Amino acid sequence: MKKAIAASAAAILVGYLGSALGYEMMNWPELDPILSIVIMGSVIICSLEKGK
Repeated sequence: MKKAIAASAAAILVGYLGSALGYEMMNWPELDPILSIVIMGSVIICSLEKGK
């Protein structure tokens, strides 16, 4: 359960930073959901690989 909370917090933080940096600096407003999905996907893949 701790890993799920930490992964969710990391996805929210990275999404927020991606929103701020993507919109202001790179003119890429869709960066925040992309980064959040990448973070959660990597957490899922890592947890599945540890189960093997």
